[in-house]
Amino acid sequence: MAFNITTINVRSIKTEIRAQSVLSFLERFNSDVFLLQECGLPFLSSYRKWEDKWQHGPSIWSGSNFNKNDGVAILIKTPHVVVRGSTVVVGGRALLANCTFMGRDFNMLNVYGFNDKHDRCALLEDLQSHMLGRDPLVVGGDFNCVLNRADRRGAGEDFKVDRSSVLLQGLCRDFKLTDCFKTLHPREEGFTWTSGDGTRASRIDYLFTRDCPPTDARITPAFFSDHVMLTCTLSLTSGVTVGRGPWKLNCSLLEDDRVVSQYREQFSQWQTLQDFFDTRAQWWEMVKGRTRTFFREIGKKKSKEKDRRMVGLQKRLERYFNLGQQGLDFNYEIKEVKRKWHF
Repeated sequence: MAFNITTINVRSIKTEIRAQSVLSFLERFNSDVFLLQECGLPFLSSYRKWEDKWQHGPSIWSGSNFNKNDGVAILIKTPHVVVRGSTVVVGGRALLANCTFMGRDFNMLNVYGFNDKHDRCALLEDLQSHMLGRDPLVVGGDFNCVLNRADRRGAGEDFKVDRSSVLLQGLCRDFKLTDCFKTLHPREEGFTWTSGDGTRASRIDYLFTRDCPPTDARITPAFFSDHVMLTCTLSLTSGVTVGRGPWKLNCSLLEDDRVVSQYREQFSQWQTLQDFFDTRAQWWEMVKGRTRTFFREIGKKKSKEKDRRMVGLQKRLERYFNLGQQGLDFNYEIKEVKRKWHF
């Protein structure tokens, strides 16, 4: 069975409005797991505040006080991925999750490389001991370095890969990692970061795998970042069949006074039906079923309304991005679309 995993540099989700906008977009994006970098989080003894912001499954967070841009997170959006444990490899920069997918163990390593070359090299060296083992492995994130010269445009004729690139090449070789995007799209540049004026671009965001081969890989521009989202579909064998998970109430609906008023009116009507049931327990089962249906329908309606507002801008952004990848200048149009998201 396959699942989708996405890596994206979110360019900070430190403020409430920024976090709400980014996480709301991710909840509607078709992916089961998200690896986030540059969250802009300080070190905290408890990340419960951030865990509560992501209500679609478990999430793991790590920040630090070393750099204001530090912060990585792993967000799970499917009940089929169960987190067994996690390790902060480097605070705010590397996070390891030990997971199970449909009964099969695997590990995910989220990496946010330093801008400084020496710090970046030290980070890559620290990763090695956490990549050992026989379980399937996914390593993704913003590495802030290229694998080879072809992964950078506009750097000048004298550009050469540095030691961190050599270390990353060595990790791929020694741990038998597959570069998902290049394996499936060997002739595409696949740049994941572009400068504001469009003159420079780099492929510095990667998804590498071992023993869970990719069947699809694609990049999608995001309105909240100058990095694109890199999404891969991975194949991980399993002998377990899992049905739909239990229904959970979207508690954010209770923040809408109109929804609460409508539910109270419905509940008052259901209370008049108690005499039609042999026991109060039977009546309560009816109420639970109708409550589930009520909030599902309300949730779908509100979700569609929000999607209609977002989908138009996202499609325009993707169209301009694709034209830009073909060498056309659409930087002004891209900036205008991003400005309309009201950040």
